[in-house]
Amino acid sequence: MTCLNYLILQTTGPLFHGILHSFIGKRGLSKMNLERVQNEEKLNLCRKYYLGGFALLPFLWLVNVIWFFKEAFLKPSFTEQVQMKTYVKRSALGVLLWAVILCTWITVFQHFRAEWGEVGDYLSFTIPLGTP
Repeated sequence: MTCLNYLILQTTGPLFHGILHSFIGKRGLSKMNLERVQNEEKLNLCRKYYLGGFALLPFLWLVNVIWFFKEAFLKPSFTEQVQMKTYVKRSALGVLLWAVILCTWITVFQHFRAEWGEVGDYLSFTIPLGTP
């Protein structure tokens, strides 16, 4: 048993160890190797990450772009590549859109929080001390 597996067993208990073990693998945290995966499975995984981003998880779109950019645009042509390019492009657009929305909200909130009064305080995780 590796040190990481022992730590997981000690912190989560035996009930969740099997679940975590199935996600992490027998050798601990391992790196995803897309070279050993069939093209159909790559497309399926790319599609799952693309659709998962619509569940208000834009981080999945970012992971999709990072993992599959090389496969979609830099590798020699294969049949699934056209669809994979579509998922990667749309994921990049989704990440960009989320980043713009998030930056806009942060800017507006920081600028107008004090003017919003009680509503601004309810939306704040911590209320800054002092004058606005």
